[in-house]
Amino acid sequence: MDHRIKKGLTALLAACMLLSLAACGKDQDEDAEKLSGTVFVPEFIDMDLGKNGEVRGGCTDGTYIYLLTAKYPDWEAGEEGDTTYSILRLSVDGGEPEPLENFKMDAAPEGYDQSYVYLNGIRAGADGSIWVEESLSAYSYDLPEDFDPETGNIWEYDMLDSIEKNYHIQMDSTGAEITRVDVSGLQEKAGIDSMYSGGTLFDPKGNIYVSTDGKIVVLDSSLNVLFSVEDENFWGGDLTLLSDGSVGTTTTVQDAVNNTYTRQLRTIDTAAKDWGKSYDLPQDAYNTYSGTGAYLYYYMRGETLYGRKAEAEEGAEDDKLLNLLDADISADQISFVTFLEDGRAVIMAEAYGSATGRQETLAVLTPTPRSELPEKTTLTYATMYLSQDERNRIVDFNRSGTPYRIEVRDYSEYNTEEDYQAGIKKLNTEILAGKAPDIINTASLPIRQYGAKGILEDLWPFIEKDQDIGGREGLMDRVFTAAEQDGKLYQIFDAFSISTVTGSPSVVGDRTSWTLQDLQDALAKMPEGCAVFNEYNTKSNILTLVMSMNLDSFLNWDTGECRFDSEEFKALLAFCDNFPLEYDWESNQSDDYDEPTRIAEGRQMLVTEHISDFKSIQMQKAIFGGDIAYIGFPVEDGGVGSSFSVYSGLAMSASCADKEGAWTYMRQLLLPQYAGNENASHWGGHNGFPSNKADFQWMAEQSMIPDGYKTDEDGNQILDEDGNPIEESHSTWGIGNNFTISVYATKQEEYDQIMDLYNQVDRMSGSDNNVYDIVTEVSGSYFAGDRSLDDAASLIQNKVTTYVNESR
Repeated sequence: MDHRIKKGLTALLAACMLLSLAACGKDQDEDAEKLSGTVFVPEFIDMDLGKNGEVRGGCTDGTYIYLLTAKYPDWEAGEEGDTTYSILRLSVDGGEPEPLENFKMDAAPEGYDQSYVYLNGIRAGADGSIWVEESLSAYSYDLPEDFDPETGNIWEYDMLDSIEKNYHIQMDSTGAEITRVDVSGLQEKAGIDSMYSGGTLFDPKGNIYVSTDGKIVVLDSSLNVLFSVEDENFWGGDLTLLSDGSVGTTTTVQDAVNNTYTRQLRTIDTAAKDWGKSYDLPQDAYNTYSGTGAYLYYYMRGETLYGRKAEAEEGAEDDKLLNLLDADISADQISFVTFLEDGRAVIMAEAYGSATGRQETLAVLTPTPRSELPEKTTLTYATMYLSQDERNRIVDFNRSGTPYRIEVRDYSEYNTEEDYQAGIKKLNTEILAGKAPDIINTASLPIRQYGAKGILEDLWPFIEKDQDIGGREGLMDRVFTAAEQDGKLYQIFDAFSISTVTGSPSVVGDRTSWTLQDLQDALAKMPEGCAVFNEYNTKSNILTLVMSMNLDSFLNWDTGECRFDSEEFKALLAFCDNFPLEYDWESNQSDDYDEPTRIAEGRQMLVTEHISDFKSIQMQKAIFGGDIAYIGFPVEDGGVGSSFSVYSGLAMSASCADKEGAWTYMRQLLLPQYAGNENASHWGGHNGFPSNKADFQWMAEQSMIPDGYKTDEDGNQILDEDGNPIEESHSTWGIGNNFTISVYATKQEEYDQIMDLYNQVDRMSGSDNNVYDIVTEVSGSYFAGDRSLDDAASLIQNKVTTYVNESR
């Protein structure tokens, strides 16, 4: 294996970096501040180890970076053998990586028929040393003298003996062993039932800390228990080594008097053999890391790394140190981060994506005057809770060399313990006040209202001239047509699902639309006491469902017309009133959630569903014991009671600084990702059907390919009584109490039924929190019996009409 790691920094990448330390913590609109100051410029280190090679961990001592690497046999090419490990070292100042010349893997113990040696982690130690975690296991069997390992199966024989060993091995910078700590049986020695993954740590004195629920046990290097500390609010979290040599863990502290909760990093005092000093953490802080230099520890909050100074006064704010997105680093987990004495930072991070899988980044970040970087057009991107795929897409775009750069504004940072909607309210207020960002993630936002006010840009012209997408013809046009507003398209999305209600045709009929009276007639034929949906569905959450599906039927933002006093809306409120006001969670039974059992016993008639793939229909058919009908929710206008749903999309503001630049980023959602990609083995999206037509068709074709066919011991296909091969399933799905099915390739009739529904749906699920709040508040009095149906509908009509007129 070629262990060389290419290292370099291009001027192009340097031009992409926008992390301003001087502007850190400032208002995002202070453009003058953002044009000055210092930025971190990353020097990315390519960790591509070739086919079947990967980085298993890394650390730095401030002078060298150490990488624990593994190479697996290429089983597809017929290679055999065990995984081989090596440790590479490279200077933080550059140069080629070199294997540690004195590093040697432990040999397998003699006298055993099978043995395995694994290296599980690496960390920096004292005085330039490193620690490696090793696991060794070996087994002997009662084998006959003439046993041939090439042809025989060792698993057919009795096991005679086995050993399991775990070591923490300290090495110098050349890989030579300094000391070895045998931690085999650590869990038993600590006297705990379970050991939390990541909950074992060594301090500089050699003490071992082991965490489990409610307790941390401290042992010496000989595995003698020194003491333990307990806290019922501690639920077995990761341990953190602070720069002063103490060990801490995150926990939640309750103030019983004020009924509030505080997150803390709580340290352990080895001298007092008790809990030591505690440090308050923000509620949304996560993943604490060992500090360096002046900082006791680091932690992540959103995309930003914070540090706590040792001399900081109680109550003082922690320092914002590094926004990873601004440094073009995507991270769900940081393996290590260190700030060097000269101001540089070294970081290794891992990121995950539904289509990209696991990706690792190693970089040395150098403070650089912003004035030395070429200018780029900055496009602001507003979102709530940046997803993994969003983050990866933005980082890749910012590294791609375009003259544009995406700057993220994550409004979730404005949420508080008292108001989890504070961020979305602030974003909505700013947009309506004319301070719209260039690109907007549309999740939970009133897009129809924005469109009616002229806040958003029509995206059809961009799509129609985009040859790589293929114009309208390159998309699943029906779902985008449903998303239109007065012929204009204000948001795009990479995937969608269909929200519907499923039932048995023998009960609801073979159709895709019905009225409330139709539903009541069907329910009257069911056994006495049968519920429409599952037991935990209440009046309020059913109202949320039907409102999201029917909002556009009762509110037209373009004209300002409201129809909440219509007979159709009254019928929906009456439908919701059939459900319980509250669900008694304390007295619930396990089978309350077991829909297959409830349906089979006639205690439930329908199931709500979000269809997002071509194989879920098999589960629904199994639940209902035969054919199904996508009947949808009852509607009174003669339409289909199903709707298209999108988790989130992207919109462009009409005031966008550079619309062509914004489209350069946004169009990625609509480009084909899988069709024609020979490396794509399955649809990697986790949130629905692809909106790109080529990808949609590819997904359908893939779902209809059998996983394989049954064969006999000689490899010959087994045929059924008609002479056809018997399909084999390699996937099992389950729901409820032990209800499982084997999943097979999608049948043509199953595909046709889903497409028939798709071709009938003509509406989008929508959201408008302000309208929802009005409807929920007033309907609550109707559900409680304090207001008549007509009065409730009339009051909702008046309140929503007033709100709409004031907001248009």
